[in-house]
Amino acid sequence: MHADRDLSLTCDYGSTSLGNTLSMWCTDGHPEWAMKFCFNSSNQISPADRFDLVLGLREKDMKIVLVKPEDKNAIVFQDEASQEKSLQRLDQELIQREKDLQMMKMHALKIVKDSTFRNSLEENGFVRVSNLVPEELVLNARREINRMLGQSSKSPDTFKAKTFASHPAITDLINRSGVPELLSEMLGPHSYVVSTFSYPSLAIIPTLEHRYDQGSGQIALRFPGDMCEDKTSCTSSPANFNNLRKYWHIDGCANPFIPGVTDHYGEIHNFDVLVGVLLSDIPKENSGELCCYTGSHHDLAKYLGSKDRIKELKKKGNVALPTKESTDKVLKGKVWHGVGKAGDVFLANYMTAHFIAPNTSPNIRYAVYFRIKGPNFGTPSNEASMLSPLKNWFKKSSSTPALSSKVSREVAHRLETLQYSSNDHTVPESLR
Repeated sequence: MHADRDLSLTCDYGSTSLGNTLSMWCTDGHPEWAMKFCFNSSNQISPADRFDLVLGLREKDMKIVLVKPEDKNAIVFQDEASQEKSLQRLDQELIQREKDLQMMKMHALKIVKDSTFRNSLEENGFVRVSNLVPEELVLNARREINRMLGQSSKSPDTFKAKTFASHPAITDLINRSGVPELLSEMLGPHSYVVSTFSYPSLAIIPTLEHRYDQGSGQIALRFPGDMCEDKTSCTSSPANFNNLRKYWHIDGCANPFIPGVTDHYGEIHNFDVLVGVLLSDIPKENSGELCCYTGSHHDLAKYLGSKDRIKELKKKGNVALPTKESTDKVLKGKVWHGVGKAGDVFLANYMTAHFIAPNTSPNIRYAVYFRIKGPNFGTPSNEASMLSPLKNWFKKSSSTPALSSKVSREVAHRLETLQYSSNDHTVPESLR
């Protein structure tokens, strides 16, 4: 290796046979130990004693192996002129990506400074932001979900909010969109730094600070017929919807939805804001959309603020919520339907009561959810924010101390865990 003369490319076990893997090993000051490789006439690399074999990429595990020169996975190196062109293209792509990101940031900041945005979050408990995630990211995420659906041996039921994916196509919905800028204005900036890429021929791209990077997202599909009258139809009467709306919930309360994961009785796994990204158009109601009770974050805070009801919620989980016949006694607002277009983003206060409408449409509802804690959240279970839903919102500064670069990377790529539960777990099995 040019950067470290004690490192050498070698064939595993010294065998230059077809299909054998290659690795790096340390010659520790003994250059005579290093295996010799050379370029051949077709810009491929071969072992010095086996010109009939070249370096290739094994698709199933992305390891470098020895293959035939004509193999479709053989690695062909570019000449100097081609390399320069490729670097120039990469430079332009990086510059354009940075420009696109800056435009998204400006768009997000314009939205968050609009009084309508803030008023909706404070008064209603939720807001829909149109066209916040670029089409490219939406299509990438939907492609990855469909790939998972096609290759999965599990039931499609696992994609109804029981699957968390860490693929970049999913996490980019947050990490490469304008959502972090909204969150920074809403909850305060995180104090870690996310570094960007750079090339020698490219001017240094400004470092992105205070990003709410996510390590995974919850895939939440709703299929035609879900929550409908019966298992064999895609119809839903007003009576059916009126019944479903009484099975609302807030996330993070113990329940048997995913055994061993969501049945954390004695604890509440709350957060600050639920972020939902639409990956498909929802042109009309009853298409499997998210539904929220207007102002319910205030109603529930008032309800939980008396008679040790939070303790009861910890102990019993969802069954301690005032659902079913108690719904209209506690929740005073109307039901809002989260219709919209692919690329729209829904933001909801943790304490906002919500549920899923039946899907009478011919289409699958595609969405991905992320659960966000701001820098002012504090303890793993912040009960104070349940009694005061706006406690951590729209603060000017964060009390979180600056983090070291090592810790910063760990925080920036933290995984969203399954402990935050799902978005349809209060509905009885008979109604799913």
